[in-house]
Amino acid sequence: MKFTVDKAILFNALVNVSRAVADKSAILALEGIKFSVQRDTLKLTGYDLEIGITATVPVNADGEFEFVLSSKLVCQMVGKLPDGNIDFEYFKGDNAGVRITGKRIVTTLGSISADEYPNIPEYEKNEGFEIAGATLKNMVNMTRFAVAATDAKPILTGELFEIKDNVFNIVSLDGYRLAVRTERVNFDKNFNFVIKLKSLSDIVSLIREKKSDESDIIKVYVTKKSAAFEFDNFSIHTRLLEGEFHQYNRAIPAPERIKTTAAVNVPEFIRALERCQLLIDEKIKSPVRLTINNDEVALSCKSPRGELNDEIPCELTGQGIEIGFNAAYLISALKSSETDKVYLKLIDSVSPMIISPADGDAFLFLVLPIRLY
Repeated sequence: MKFTVDKAILFNALVNVSRAVADKSAILALEGIKFSVQRDTLKLTGYDLEIGITATVPVNADGEFEFVLSSKLVCQMVGKLPDGNIDFEYFKGDNAGVRITGKRIVTTLGSISADEYPNIPEYEKNEGFEIAGATLKNMVNMTRFAVAATDAKPILTGELFEIKDNVFNIVSLDGYRLAVRTERVNFDKNFNFVIKLKSLSDIVSLIREKKSDESDIIKVYVTKKSAAFEFDNFSIHTRLLEGEFHQYNRAIPAPERIKTTAAVNVPEFIRALERCQLLIDEKIKSPVRLTINNDEVALSCKSPRGELNDEIPCELTGQGIEIGFNAAYLISALKSSETDKVYLKLIDSVSPMIISPADGDAFLFLVLPIRLY
C-alpha cells in the first residue's frame, strides 16, 4: 500500500493539521495525525476531542488505506527531507509501520491503527452562512483583546457569534472591556453561539492573506454543540462553549446619555499612553488621568517610578471631563481599532467610555474607568 506526494504540499498540510493534535492524551492515537488515502487524495486529520482539523492533499496511490503516525515525529521528519516527491509505503501486521523515501533517504516510522482514532462528529450542511476569510480574520483579530484571560467564567474565554436580521456581530468581554465588531451578511436566520478563542486563533491562522482581487469564502455550519468552518482544502470542527453569554447590549450606553465626545488621532494617543505606561508599576497599577477640555486631552500619571504630564489635541464636543483608566486596557483597544481616528464618548467619570470609528459603525469598544482619588 503506497502513495507518492509532493514534500512541500504535504509538509504545509501536516504543520497546519498538527495545531489540533493533543499534546498528551489517554488515547495515544490522538497524539498523532491520521492519514486516510483514497486513490488520488490524502486526508490528514488532527483531533484533540475539542477541535479537529482536516486537510486534503493530492497524491498518487495504489489503493485505499489508513494509519496514524506520531504528529511530532512525522512533521519533523518530512520537514527535513529534500524537496520533491516523497514515497510512503504502509505495512500492516504486528510490526505495522510506514517506510518513507525521499530521494536517497529511507526511514521507517512505527504506526498506530486508524481504528483507535476517534471520529470527528459529523454535521449537516443545511444550517450555515458564508463570509470572506479576510473579513472573519479581521473581526476576530479586532475583538480578541477583550476575551477573558482566566477560566473564572468559562463562557468569557470565547467570542460570541451573533447573527440577526442580516447583521453579523462578533463580541468579546472580560468584565473590564467590551468589543463588538459588525458586518452585514446575506443570511436571514438568527444564530447565537460562542467559540473558544484558542479554536478561533487556529482557524484564523489558516486563512491565507489574499491579493485585493481575490477572496477566500468560508462556509460556517452550526449544530447544537459544535461549529464547522470549511475553506480551501481545510475543514475545521470545534466544540461550542456551553452557557449563556452576557447581555452585552445592556452595557452599551444609549446615545442620548453621552455628554462628552472627543475625536483623537489614534497613533498619537497610543504613543502618549505608552509613555505613561513606562512609569506604571504593575503591582500598584497607577491609573492614567485624562483631562479632556479646550480641544486637548491632558494625560498625567504618578507612581513610585516617577511622574509624567503630556498633552495631545482633540476635537471636543460637549462638556469637559476628568477620568482615569488602566493604560494597558486603553492601548489594547486603540491598537485593535485599526484606524487613525476614533471618537471617545463619555457620560461621566465612573461610566464606561465608548471608543468608536470616526467613519462608519464597524466596531464599538467599551473600557471601564478607574476611580480617581
